[in-house]
Amino acid sequence: MPSLQPEQLKILRLLARTQFASMDLLHKLTGSQRKPRTTYHLLHEIEHGLGMICHKVFYTRNKQALGTTYALTKAGAAYVAELEAWPPGTVYYPQGGISFAFADHFHREACAWFAAKFWEWADSTEDVAVSRCIGYWKKDASQFAVNRVVVPGLDYPIIPDWVLRFEHGSKSRLVAVEIDRTTGRTRLLDRVRYYAQAIDTQAISQRFQHPRAPFVLLVTESPQRMAQLLEDIHAGKAGASFVKDFLGIFQVSTLPDIATRGVAAGFFRLDGSPSPLFASP
Repeated sequence: MPSLQPEQLKILRLLARTQFASMDLLHKLTGSQRKPRTTYHLLHEIEHGLGMICHKVFYTRNKQALGTTYALTKAGAAYVAELEAWPPGTVYYPQGGISFAFADHFHREACAWFAAKFWEWADSTEDVAVSRCIGYWKKDASQFAVNRVVVPGLDYPIIPDWVLRFEHGSKSRLVAVEIDRTTGRTRLLDRVRYYAQAIDTQAISQRFQHPRAPFVLLVTESPQRMAQLLEDIHAGKAGASFVKDFLGIFQVSTLPDIATRGVAAGFFRLDGSPSPLFASP
């Protein structure tokens, strides 16, 4: 294996865990005290000197630059898998390069940021072993996302932004993560109903071969958006007994709350009590 600088290794590990990330996000997540230009030069060397990453510059319809997103290449994914002693083929890389549209840029950035925060918790918490952390991944030409879950009674599958599985002490947790950046009030409530149906039919636990029902983490971009959702849920718009039936399943938070409180303390149950998901067993 080629010898890389510690900063370069950190970037590769971050991309293996987040799948996609912008230069700005990678600069922040590496904790670099150097100027962003230094991170750019590191990325340039990893891409053009080693061929381990690829990039795509995103523009609006008005040709205004949104930013540059990076991901691993096949060579980069193989390098990280060997470095971490992970099974071959378990590290994501976009075959054919980064292909999602500019409209997805900020959503993918939010997903990458959340994954980094989850790993930050996992790495700093004793007796935690992560066995699955996979985002929106189309593995082959079939174009079916790896996280795709067919739910009986629904016309369309659900595709969580992340599916996490980790062992914390003696407890095994399966978690579906939905990060919402939409603006339609009804659309988010519909997603909650779809996840509820997936829980009722055991579609998620069967899909990922987990013996117990999963947790569903609902994350909104703003506190106002979350307040609207909780108002609708408590008004019975998701079902008359929704809070009672799914109190232990759905956990909620916002991106600002996670940024301030971290993953472990940032989530709450539907009744406002702290989430037990990340608590020590």
